[in-house]
Amino acid sequence: VCSSDLGVAGDRPVQLIPVKVLDSQGFGTTSGVAAGIAWAVANRAQVINLSLGGPTIDSSVIAAIDAAAAAGVLVVTSAGNCGGASFSTQGCHVQNEADYPAAYAGITSGAGKLIPVASIASNGMVSSFSTQASYVATAGLAAPGGAILSTYPTNSYATLSGTSKIGRAHV
Repeated sequence: VCSSDLGVAGDRPVQLIPVKVLDSQGFGTTSGVAAGIAWAVANRAQVINLSLGGPTIDSSVIAAIDAAAAAGVLVVTSAGNCGGASFSTQGCHVQNEADYPAAYAGITSGAGKLIPVASIASNGMVSSFSTQASYVATAGLAAPGGAILSTYPTNSYATLSGTSKIGRAHV
């Protein structure tokens, strides 16, 4: 969809290319995520947003991110929602658990290949739920993520909080 209305990109034409790699419940496979990244690169995406994550690194997703970086594509990913005391309700095993692929930014081979995005609250401080791991501090940035009016799977809107995802996708 190409929008001619002014938005966050100003008067520059921006084309959004949705690439669905997870089902309506937020589940999918790492091979599906890797294929989605490869498809976006092959179709000349300039920025890829990965609003997903999980507790383990996957070589196929890493290879796809490496290929995207080599092609000059900016990869942005949610930092994770394992920061607060309620980390277990987000599917996290420990507080500030690494969330992949975002945590790949903190590994030498992943440095400079993707940007993890943390959540900040309306007071400008990092949201308590946002993963506060070293890969976020050294390679990431932050954006509003608390109580954001969001589209919802029931064809409605809801006020949600997170680093661009709800819970953790099990990929």
